[in-house]
Amino acid sequence: MRVAHHINLVDAAKEITNKSTLAEWEKGKDNLSWCKVIALLFNIHVQPMEFLENTVSSHLYFSIQDIADAYGANNIKQLKAISLQYLKRYQDEPLNKKDLPKAESLLEKLDTLEIMNLYAEETIRKKFMHSLIDYAKNNDSTEIASLFKYLDFLGLKNMKSDFQVAFTQIKQIYGE
Repeated sequence: MRVAHHINLVDAAKEITNKSTLAEWEKGKDNLSWCKVIALLFNIHVQPMEFLENTVSSHLYFSIQDIADAYGANNIKQLKAISLQYLKRYQDEPLNKKDLPKAESLLEKLDTLEIMNLYAEETIRKKFMHSLIDYAKNNDSTEIASLFKYLDFLGLKNMKSDFQVAFTQIKQIYGE
C-alpha cells in the first residue's frame, strides 16, 4: 500500500519507527504494535478500514481459492484436509468473546484518533461500537435501533446489514 501511494520507507516510518524495521514488517519478518501500524497507515494516507479490508480480502481470496480448486476437482480428501486445517487454526486461537474491558480500552484509543469528515463511515462505525458496548453493559438497544433508522434514511443498506449481523452476534453473547 505504501508503494502504491508512492511513499518511501523513510517518509512512511517518520516519527514512528525506523525504515529497516518497517521494511522487515512489510516482509512479515518483524512485528509492530497495533498503535504503530495505525500511525504508519496515517503516514501513507490509508484509513485503518481500508487496510483491514485489503488484508482480509487477500487472506480470504487465497482460502476460498484453495476450496474452489478442491471442489472443482471433486477432491473430497482435499476439502476435508482444508476443513480440518481451518478448524485447528481457530481452535488453537480461541476468541474471548466476553472481554468487554479490552473492547472498551481499544475503542477509547480509537476515539483519540482524529478522523476527518472525509471518513464519515469510520465515525458511524465508532458510534455503532459505542452502542454495542452500551448494549452489552445495560441490555438497552434503543441507541442501536435509532442508528439503524438513520442508516435507512441515509441509504446505507450494506452498512446496516453488516451492523445487524454484528448486533445479532452480540445479543447471542450477552443475551436479550
